[in-house]
Amino acid sequence: MLTPYLEASVQVVDRDYESMVEVVSSILVSARGDAGKILRDAYHALLSEKDPKIRDIKMEFIERVRVAYVSMPVLKQN
Repeated sequence: MLTPYLEASVQVVDRDYESMVEVVSSILVSARGDAGKILRDAYHALLSEKDPKIRDIKMEFIERVRVAYVSMPVLKQN
């Protein structure tokens, strides 16, 4: 069980993480036709990571960005 201080810290980190996902997803939207290349490059960089723990963290982040990107209302209107 986490102390109230640690629980609050975890919530701040979660909000920051979600904010980073939103920012990167928005960048992909503004990249338009280059978004696929950017994601491909990110996956390529991920595969070159030697540490499996870091690779897992990066994979989760890239996947969350990808899901947020394809779910953005701006894309659904076009």
